[in-house]
Amino acid sequence: ALSLAELSLTAAPAFSGTVSVNETENVVFAANAGVELHQVNFKDGMLNLNVSTELKHDISVVVTFPEFTLNNTPVSRTLNLTYTGSTPQTASASIDLTDVLADFTLGNTTVNSFPVTFQTTITGTGENVVGTESINFAYNFSAMEFENAIGYFGQQNLGISNDTILLRLFESTTDGYFELTNPTVRFIVENSFGFPVRINFAEMKTINTITGQEFPLT
Repeated sequence: ALSLAELSLTAAPAFSGTVSVNETENVVFAANAGVELHQVNFKDGMLNLNVSTELKHDISVVVTFPEFTLNNTPVSRTLNLTYTGSTPQTASASIDLTDVLADFTLGNTTVNSFPVTFQTTITGTGENVVGTESINFAYNFSAMEFENAIGYFGQQNLGISNDTILLRLFESTTDGYFELTNPTVRFIVENSFGFPVRINFAEMKTINTITGQEFPLT
């Protein structure tokens, strides 16, 4: 939230001037216990912004995330609130996080945090300033997917479900007979995570896709 002092405003029976201020605040990213985010490359997701105020004046706020960059350019949105006679005034915007690179270290000084800058312009409508108003901001992330992430992730249960792979053989063959003598199947697993991974093969079987008949491979 930006207080009246931060907005360079004081209580007044009528305000018709224009005030422009720049402010920065650090936001703590809500992570699971023990998780320390350093850097994230987003594959998908949205960063949703909401602003509200009791001020009875026209307001424009340019919200910029200096450490959230797309093609080396910080992501930014402008929110406009035009006073129409009632409060609270509200506005919202969303930022597409696809391919955005986010740094959560505040210049390698901490983790799970990111700065937000506000370029705020208030244009008086002639209404009063009570003296208790502020401009309030809220942020939330939704539908997040990651290309990769750097940090410490503790001991987490990823809860990956079972999966099945179907390998098709002789799809163009209409008839015939063959035998396999001492057959083997070789699996090559590559792990690009920074931690160990265990894979269990629960079942192997052949399937006649024409009849549906199955034969277990033991």
